Amino acid sequence: MKNYQELLLKEVKKLDLDYIGLLANNKLYKVSQIAWSGNFESEFEEFCDIYWSDFKEYAEQNNCTIKQFNRTNSFQIDCDNTLYENLTYLMEKNKDEKLIYIVECFEYKYSWNLDQSCKKAMLEIKNNENMFMENIKEFIDNLKTIIEAYKYMEDFKIHQVEYWEDYINDLEWA
Repeated sequence: MKNYQELLLKEVKKLDLDYIGLLANNKLYKVSQIAWSGNFESEFEEFCDIYWSDFKEYAEQNNCTIKQFNRTNSFQIDCDNTLYENLTYLMEKNKDEKLIYIVECFEYKYSWNLDQSCKKAMLEIKNNENMFMENIKEFIDNLKTIIEAYKYMEDFKIHQVEYWEDYINDLEWA
């Protein structure tokens, strides 16, 4: 009999789990230093509003939710409630602990029992293997979407100074 949990784990292990449950922040430290030293405070505020609105729109278009962490600029990302709002739990876990939790999320989200010792559960999966495999694909796609959203933010922060300079140049030409 197939080990269905291993099928899921094989796919999850291909992902960069460092992003799952990551606590990120939306501060633009490099640009803020430039803006404040050049008396561009209001332009900086507008730039930040635009970039954050763009990110929220990107997240929404990809079925992601941004979960603010307390009253800070820190946040975590989920997609289609794949991680069941237990994001703070995940930020403290190592890769193996994340794997266990991710399997539990999959079981809960799709109502599958992956316990190999439960013959009834294994028979149910076997009899509905196509649906099970579709659920794995959807679940993995959601995890990939979470990772891509973090990378989207990360990329913006890497290029923040370039984007700031373009923004200021566009203002001067307007």
